[in-house]
Amino acid sequence: MTKLELAMASLLEALTMLSEKYHYDSIGIEAALTEEIVSFARKFGFSKIPNKNDDWLIPVANLKQNLK
Repeated sequence: MTKLELAMASLLEALTMLSEKYHYDSIGIEAALTEEIVSFARKFGFSKIPNKNDDWLIPVANLKQNLK
């Protein structure tokens, strides 16, 4: 993994912990307008939200599993 990928994984781990603490079920990415952001979303298991062209979502439990 590159330094940037490690930093992004660390950010997602922190968001996962905060989501659990504050009882959020999912984490989303809004307005993924570049291929880099879309690639990032796919890499970590986010799914495109139906009828929302540029928005991606993942359940916190799935993200937690994907980060292992």
